[in-house]
Order: sequence, then C-alpha cells, then structure tokens
Amino acid sequence: MPTPEKIFARLVVRRATSPSYLEVQTNASETGFKTIKSDKGSDRTASRIIQSPQFNAHSPKSSLHTAMSPPPLTAHSPAPMTAISPPPLTAISPPPITARRAQTARTIVVMRHGERLDDLFGQWYQYSKNKNGNYRQRDLNMPPDLSPLNRPLEEYENDTALTVLGHVLAQMVGRAMLVSGRSPDMVYCSPALRCIQTASVAATMTGKPFKLRIEPGLFENFDLYPDKKPKFVTVEELKNSGFNIDDDYTPYCKMEDLFAVPESNEMYNDRVQSSLQYIVNKSASGRGTVLVAAHASTVDLGYGKFHSRFSKEPRQTTPENLLNISIPVPYSSNVTFMRNSDDEPWQYIREALPPITYRNFSNRLNHDFIERNHTVQQ
Repeated sequence: MPTPEKIFARLVVRRATSPSYLEVQTNASETGFKTIKSDKGSDRTASRIIQSPQFNAHSPKSSLHTAMSPPPLTAHSPAPMTAISPPPLTAISPPPITARRAQTARTIVVMRHGERLDDLFGQWYQYSKNKNGNYRQRDLNMPPDLSPLNRPLEEYENDTALTVLGHVLAQMVGRAMLVSGRSPDMVYCSPALRCIQTASVAATMTGKPFKLRIEPGLFENFDLYPDKKPKFVTVEELKNSGFNIDDDYTPYCKMEDLFAVPESNEMYNDRVQSSLQYIVNKSASGRGTVLVAAHASTVDLGYGKFHSRFSKEPRQTTPENLLNISIPVPYSSNVTFMRNSDDEPWQYIREALPPITYRNFSNRLNHDFIERNHTVQQ
C-alpha cells in the first residue's frame, strides 16, 4: 500500500483561467478514487475535489481526510465554490384575454349572373325534349345535359339555367379575380339557379375552397313574376347535385318571406341594400374578399349602397331604372368596392376586373348609368 507521501507526490494541482476551475490528475489504480468529467471540463474525483497539496503525517489528524481539507483563505486564494440556489419557480400569469372583433368584409365584388337560357331560347323547356320527355340539347350553346339536377323541366320556366357561354363568362370573371389577387373568401348568391351556377363556377376558377351562402334577400324585384312565383331548387337538391352549400349560414331574409306580401319599389330597394349591408357586416376570413352573384339590379343597388357619395342616403333604383336595366348592366358585369377598416368609407374601384369583349358583346358597364346621382322618384 503506498504511503500518503507517495500519493501526494503524484498529485498535480493546476489552477485554470477560471478561479473555480481545478484540474486534478491522480493515479486512480493506487488511490482507489475514480475521476469524472464536470460540465466545465474539469477532472473531479468521485468523492470530492482535492484542493490542498499540504499534508502533515505527524499531525494529530494525520489522514487522507485531513489532507483533503481546504486551506485557509488568503488574499490570493480563489473564492470557495458555493452552491447557488436557483430562483424559486413562480407561475407566469397569462396575458389577459381581450375580445377581438372579427374582421368583416374588406373587398366586395357584386356581379350579375351569366347568360341565361330563356333569354336566347325562350320557352326552351317545352320543346327541348326527346321521345321520353327528357331534356335534349337543341343548340350547342344549350347545356349538354341538366344533370345532376333531378328537376322537372317545367320548373325551369321561372328559374332558368345558364347557357354554355354563360358558364364561360362566369369562368372568365373567376379567373380575373384570381389574377387580380381578389379570390373570394366568402361567396353569396341569390336563390335563382342562374346565380347559384354563376357563383359556383366563378369561385371554382380561383381554386380556393368555398361554400355557397344563399341569401334570398338578393333576389330580384317581384314585378318580373306577375303570374307565378319561381319554384327554387331546394338546398337538399343542390347538395345532392354537388353544390357546396353552407348549411350554417343564417340569411337576412328567409326563403318563405319572399312573395309573402306585395312589395313596393321602396321595399325592394330596402330589402336588397339591407341584405348587402348584412353581408359585409358578417365576419370574413382570409383577406376579407366577398363575392356576391345576383341580378342586374343588385349591381346597381350595390353601387348606390356602398359609394361614398351616398353614405348618408343610399341611392334608389327606380321602376324606370329597372325597366331595361339589363342593357346598361350586361351579363357578368360587376362593381368592386374596397375599404381598409370598418370605420373607413368604401372606395369604388372602377373596372377592378378587366371587361370581357367578343364580337357584339361586352360585359362592360354603362358608366353613365351606373355612376348617376340620386334619382328623384315621381
């Protein structure tokens, strides 16, 4: 067994650059101590750090234990290492939850539906039948078939469908919305089938997921249906036909309220413009872009509702304006309004979407008509 003198003869104690860093080298086979590496890289024995080379074999407490006792502190001695207690753990209070108002519409595009079948082919539902009484395409601008809608042809009398070119016009508007960075986050439409088709086709072209919100309050004036009110396609029929309908939407005007009572022109103006206000007040996801697909008069009433010139009193659309409104507001024509916040007025963006022109047709608005001032009703 080696003597203590031989043990400490082999000890090398070196002070590192840090006062608390001591490197100890020893012969573990002779001392019986194992060395370990600290997190700072210093060698430590498994029992304790050897800090003193002094040893007196003749002292009353002559032992390895006394040899390892720390020396008295001097002016040049490093500060003794003491355990630093960690600060007590305290629960961090979460920030107070404040109610954040949901974003409402920031951009609204109000468009007219695409080209309608009965405008070109009259009572097409009567003569476009085969021997079995089923629909038969009589012109290449007529839909190849009416499926997947399972609907009697007679129900198209007052609720007609789009032509093939009507679908193309809606596709072009949807593509223009995509290219201009105005892909809709929310899509609303009148309950008329041609408007539902237009909204669905245009929104599909943007490649953005959407659900159709059917708003009966957007339907056109009742004067156009003096003899028989339309029989609209039901929500279940639309869903079974592949239309993505938002079942959770609560409309401003209920379907059963349409045609419930006779409606004056003032009542019609109020119904449509109140429906538009209801729509822009709803929360809107994404960038807050809203597409509304409805009728020619809806486009005109939208301009009269949102333009800052009419902020105090919305402009009315008179019976005289409605008489031939499809001429100044052609198929798939549209108006666009934008705002940065709820407190700012809407800004009219003229021709935000490029117009569509071919041969003798253009969907460009008649700006003299659409941008007219208040009309005094007689």
